[in-house]
Amino acid sequence: MTKNALPVARNRAARIPRLLVVAGFLSFGGCGFHLRGTQHAVLPAQLSVLRVTMGGGSAYPPLLVKMRDALRTETDARLIDNAAARVPTLTLWGENIGSEVAAIDVTGRATEYMLDYEVSFSLTDASGRQIIPAHTIKIQREYRFNKLNVLATERENAFLQNDMQRDAIHQIIRQLVAVGASHEGSHAN
Repeated sequence: MTKNALPVARNRAARIPRLLVVAGFLSFGGCGFHLRGTQHAVLPAQLSVLRVTMGGGSAYPPLLVKMRDALRTETDARLIDNAAARVPTLTLWGENIGSEVAAIDVTGRATEYMLDYEVSFSLTDASGRQIIPAHTIKIQREYRFNKLNVLATERENAFLQNDMQRDAIHQIIRQLVAVGASHEGSHAN
């Protein structure tokens, strides 16, 4: 082997494990494996065009923006904002975030908290009839309070709140997908 051929052979050998890793990840998609939140949801035909609003008149709260973004990226729905259009409407009625002490230490200080997250929503068809009456999704997460690292605890709290909101949005999307299954079942009878 020449002096210059040795580095080339090493580079090729180093690429093989990388190629195997990439091939492994690509094969996961073929077996049905998907990273959480990345699966494309197929909404029923009656929800192919959809309006998403926020009850209470708030124009662009974070929940509304994230719900619209998730529907655009994770479903085949076409979203419209025209209030005069007669299309199905998903209304988000609001979200509540609270916490309560879950555990205390021997000195009576809180060591664990339970975060509670709720989001309410409803779905009406193009004529205004309820498809999904007002429904509330409730999610809880527990986290430890570290008095020695308050900043990290606050970051964990914020991370958990975002995670619960994302989980609630995916639960709403799953319920929208299920509308098609229940609608098809009612026509079969």
